[in-house]
Amino acid sequence: MPIYEFRLKETGEVFEEFFNYQQKIEFLEDNPDIEEIIGAPHLISGIAGVTHKTDSGFNDLLNRIGNANPHSPLGQQHGDKDIKSTKIREAVNKARNKK
Repeated sequence: MPIYEFRLKETGEVFEEFFNYQQKIEFLEDNPDIEEIIGAPHLISGIAGVTHKTDSGFNDLLNRIGNANPHSPLGQQHGDKDIKSTKIREAVNKARNKK
């Protein structure tokens, strides 16, 4: 649900209210001395990772990119996790750290 900005016509005081669209219409009809400030509404949504999960199609794409680039940070995070891939990645990191 968005947060809308309103202004008192007489004083010019600006305030915000948390309404759905129907509640906003009723609020403006009941209060003719208040006008809405037109702008982009501020949306309140869930917290990423808690209420929103990454789409499995996007995860598959990240896995394919990670497999194609196994030595990149994305490849280390999203690439194959099998034993062979892990051992190769560890050997490459060990060789890089020696330099």
